[in-house]
Amino acid sequence: MSTGTITVKGRSIVVTERSLGRRAPVVPHDQRREMAQKVDDIEARLNRLTVSRHDPERFFVQRSELADDLRRLAVSLRE
Repeated sequence: MSTGTITVKGRSIVVTERSLGRRAPVVPHDQRREMAQKVDDIEARLNRLTVSRHDPERFFVQRSELADDLRRLAVSLRE
């Protein structure tokens, strides 16, 4: 942790820099494009998601599939 002092309009302000703790591992460069494509695909599916009065259950099935895909992506990012 480091500190410094800044003077603004005659007032002294103490600035402290702190570590934010453990950072998440960085995604390897070769996997970023693949993960970005997965996120783009999920976004496109989410944008098309609507409730149909002919088949309202389909909305909930698709929503569950999107949630599962997001969970899997989050797990792969944590590994």
